Amino acid sequence: MKRPDDLNFLDPLLRMFAYEPSGWGVVRIAGWFAAFLVLSAVMAPPRTTELPDHGERMVTMHTFRNDPRWVRQDLARYPVEPASPSIAWITGSSAFIYGPGLTGTERLETRELLPERVAERLERDHGVTPRVYLHQLDARRLLDTATMTTDAIRRQPDAMVIVLNPFWSFNDQAIFHRTELMRQGAALWWNRHDWTRQFLLVPPRTHLEHLVGRCLPLVGDRHDYGDLIDFQGWARNMWSRTAPRPQTGPSLIFWVTHRDHDGDISTLREPNGALDILAWQATAMAQANPDPSAWPAKILDDLMEQVADSGIPTLVYVAPVSPELRKHPEAAAALDAANAGFTRLAERHQGEGIRFVTSFPPSVLDSLSFEDLLHLDNAGELPAFIEQELSDILRLP
Repeated sequence: MKRPDDLNFLDPLLRMFAYEPSGWGVVRIAGWFAAFLVLSAVMAPPRTTELPDHGERMVTMHTFRNDPRWVRQDLARYPVEPASPSIAWITGSSAFIYGPGLTGTERLETRELLPERVAERLERDHGVTPRVYLHQLDARRLLDTATMTTDAIRRQPDAMVIVLNPFWSFNDQAIFHRTELMRQGAALWWNRHDWTRQFLLVPPRTHLEHLVGRCLPLVGDRHDYGDLIDFQGWARNMWSRTAPRPQTGPSLIFWVTHRDHDGDISTLREPNGALDILAWQATAMAQANPDPSAWPAKILDDLMEQVADSGIPTLVYVAPVSPELRKHPEAAAALDAANAGFTRLAERHQGEGIRFVTSFPPSVLDSLSFEDLLHLDNAGELPAFIEQELSDILRLP
C-alpha cells in the first residue's frame, strides 16, 4: 500500500484491516466458501417441492417463476401405460382459451386449456385415457421451445405436440424469455445439435451453479428454501433504498423503443398510458427474420433433426392468428415471410416421424375467434382437428 513516508508508523494498524491477495489466499477463500456451502446444505431442513397442477389429465412440467430448475425434476421418464398414452405438449400462452370479454383476475381464473379439451375428446372417441405432460410457458420464445422439447425427449413420451408461435419463432431479437433457461440448458445442451450454445449462451457461473446444485439441494433447489434465504429480496430492498430502479421493461420493448421509435413509443400506447396490446403484438410480429441463414432457422432445423432422431411421433403445428393482423401491413408481410419459413421447414422434415400443420383448413379458421391477435376466446373446431391428427400419429382405433 503506497503512502507518505511520515505515515509508515500506521503500517501495523493498517495490516489488521487490509488484505494483500496471494495464490494461497484465493485458495483459502474458496475453501471457506465451499465449507460454508456444505455446512449450510447439511443444516438446512429438507423441503418438499410444491408444483402447480392443471387437473386430472394434465401434469404441469414447468415450475415457478424465478425457479432455477425451470422444469420439474421428479419425472425422469414418463410412465409407460398402454391404455394411457403420454403426450408431451410444448406450448406457450396460445394453449389457453380465454372467456370472451373478461379482464384481469377473472380472465386468468376462467381460462381453459386447449390440450385438456383435446385429451377429453381422445378419451371420449378412442377409449384411451391420455396423460398430457404440459411444457407450457407464457411469452415462450424459440429457444425456450427447443429446450423444453429436448427435456421432453429425454423423458420418452409416446407422442409430442410442438406448437410454434409465428410471433416469436423467427424473432432473432428475443430468442429466450428468462435467464432460468440457461441453467437447464447447461444440463440439456450437451448433444450434437446444441453443444455450441454451452459456450455462446451459458456463462461459466451458471455451469458452476449447475454442477454444485447437483450435489447441494440448497443451491440446486434453492427455490424451495426461499423463505429461509431470500437473497434476491434482500438485494431488491437494498437497491430500493439506495437508488431508483430503472424501468426498462422486457428487452424487446426496450430495443423496439430505442431502435425503431427513437425512444418514443406513444404509438404503442393507449390514451391512458397502458401498452396497446394489439399494436405491440403487431410490432413484435414485424420483427420476424425467417432468413435461412439467421439463428432462428438454425435452431428450428436443429430442433426438428433432434425430434426425428428421437423416433417419437410428433405433431408440429403453427398457432393460428387473428385475421385482424392483416390490418397492420408490416406485420402482415412478416407473417407471410414466417409462413414461408414454416413451409420450408416442413418440406425438409416432413415424413421423419413428424407431421406438420403449417395452416388450418378454412372450416377450422372460420370457427375461431380471438381476444387479440393470437389468443383464442373460442376454439371452435380446433380441438377436433388436433384430436384427429393426434389419433393418427398415435394409431388409435
